Parts: sequence; structure tokens; C-alpha cells
Amino acid sequence: MLIVSLGACGKIRYTRDQVRDRWVNTYVEQLDLTPTEAACIVDRFFGELSDAALKPLTKGSDLSDAQVRRIGELAIDCGVGQGSQVSATASA
Repeated sequence: MLIVSLGACGKIRYTRDQVRDRWVNTYVEQLDLTPTEAACIVDRFFGELSDAALKPLTKGSDLSDAQVRRIGELAIDCGVGQGSQVSATASA
């Protein structure tokens, strides 16, 4: 299970599910996706990542070009229209 610590003084720990929920909410709020569309993309993307590969993205690291392309492919697979754009910055 992924647990991420954030903060200099106190430690806030997020589980993989909490990080997933934050990404889904970000995609709904910032990209105007439905919760179903956002969950489809995020679940498929996270399903392809190990905890070690996911950890840098929980710290606001930019997605690689390959990751952005992959999320775009997943968006199409999930039935998201061509008008949506995926941010290159992880917002979890």
C-alpha cells in the first residue's frame, strides 16, 4: 500500500486510494469531466503504475510526455470527448 508523507513539521499520509480520489476530483473540477469519466481514466492509469512509480506524482511532479500521451489514450478508451485536455502536472 502506498502511503505518502507530506509536510515539513507534521506528516500527512495519503493512501493510494486517497491519492486516486484527489486525482479524480482534480479531473472533474479542472477538466470538467464527469466523475465516471475521471474515475475510468485515473483507475486505468494508476492500475498501470507501481507504488514506486506513483510516488513522484503525488508530490506534484510533472507527468512525462509518455504519461500524458497514455492518459490521452485512456481518456479516449473511457469515452471522453476530444475537447478535453489533460494537465501535464500531477495535482494529487
